[in-house]
Amino acid sequence: EQQKRLRYNDMVASSVILQNTVDMMRILQKLARDGWQFTDDDVSFLSPYLTSNVKRFGEFNLKLKRPPEPWIKDSIFQQAAGSMRAKQMSDSNVEVTN
Repeated sequence: EQQKRLRYNDMVASSVILQNTVDMMRILQKLARDGWQFTDDDVSFLSPYLTSNVKRFGEFNLKLKRPPEPWIKDSIFQQAAGSMRAKQMSDSNVEVTN
């Protein structure tokens, strides 16, 4: 049971980091389109891994009937999701045999 909780916490953290990365990418693209200039060094100071000002038990308004965002259908994210599923399946098979 404890291992499941750790896995789910890790999965939630990874999902939040992925969403933060996508949001940051979209904002940077919009800023570039609007004429803002920034360098790779400027962007290197940004991080999708937030450790401060996080509402650990904050408000969670889930809209389950809302269609998924378009980036979820991008092939790069589909490949990443598939490889994560395969890794999780192989990890769970190893645990069962041990």
